[in-house]
Amino acid sequence: MPVKHEKHSIVSMILLLVFIFLATDIIGKNIHKYYFKSLFRKNDREKEYRIPSNYYHHGLKPNINITKTLWGNVFYPIATNSLGFKDKRPREILLSSGSYRILFIGDSFTEGVGIAYENTFVGIIDNVLQKKGIEVLNAAVCTYSPSSYYAKVKYLIDVAGLKFNELVVFIDISDIRDEAVLYRLDGDKVVDRKEELKINAALNEKYKADLKKKRGCYQKIEEILRRDTIMTYLMVKNVHDLFFSRDFSYDYDSINFREASWTFNKGIYDEFGRAGLEKCAGSMDRLANLCRDKKIILTIAVYPWPDQIVHHDLNSLQSQFWTNWAKKSGVKIINYFPHFIQPNDDTARIRAILDSYFIPGDVHWNNEGHRKVANIFLSDFSIQTIK
Repeated sequence: MPVKHEKHSIVSMILLLVFIFLATDIIGKNIHKYYFKSLFRKNDREKEYRIPSNYYHHGLKPNINITKTLWGNVFYPIATNSLGFKDKRPREILLSSGSYRILFIGDSFTEGVGIAYENTFVGIIDNVLQKKGIEVLNAAVCTYSPSSYYAKVKYLIDVAGLKFNELVVFIDISDIRDEAVLYRLDGDKVVDRKEELKINAALNEKYKADLKKKRGCYQKIEEILRRDTIMTYLMVKNVHDLFFSRDFSYDYDSINFREASWTFNKGIYDEFGRAGLEKCAGSMDRLANLCRDKKIILTIAVYPWPDQIVHHDLNSLQSQFWTNWAKKSGVKIINYFPHFIQPNDDTARIRAILDSYFIPGDVHWNNEGHRKVANIFLSDFSIQTIK
């Protein structure tokens, strides 16, 4: 009888210790979340410098200098020049320059969210080319798409009076969704697509619900543990990894985005991909014609999201479409897909690429990703002339 009582006491003690450990872990996680939530709220200053535009929908406030702002879980400084372009510091930009001048435009990747200007690919290119007497400006802003590219460049040339020699447009994977459901051109100005946006919101919810249904029992448990604990999650994860391989979706919040999936998912391509490409091409045609009229060299660039890397989407619809468009339009294209994706990449190689070049839990490049993009651009750069 004493032996049985002793075993019962040991089991009770173990259960009590497990309960105390789990309770402490949950409390610690909640303190951690509360602390960082307060810290993030304090430093979330985007509303101070992201402003609306009557011409190109939205932009950045001119001549701001904020030492700490927030993108996701990343703190970084941001400054803009007199034109409202992200820059190394607030400064006056002359509308006309005696130097060869390159204007970059794109969305959040080209703006360089989460990264100080000097570490963005545009900032790195700027630093290198200024030593050769070439001036670099960055007109990119989050959630721009081809209609924004056209409207902003048109405004900068015809209204602001900005002079430049070359335009480099980084066309994002999400531009196709944005052009189909968010924005449209009304004359030379960008306006919202209201009805399409409502339909897209409903389809987004369906897509997220379908993803949840596909998750296995263990993945659901790990998701709960990651949300509510620290040590328990790490212990369970490490034990699981000893015996089982891990799906990318366990560790990377940067994949399974609907706006990126149109290049390899036919259903999503049918929802907005086909129409989005057509609308993008229309806006880019107008931009190409504008550049020809103003004798401005046009270059475009395309690059993958983590979703394309995970799905080995080397010969992507994105790169194929814009390669054909560039050939037809007589403009240079820089295709970054082969620099991030190789046909025989295994799981370890894909994980290394995602860990090396992207902000954790984010689709955007980290410092090394921006350096890679800049180096590829610079390795092939030469001043072009109008043919």
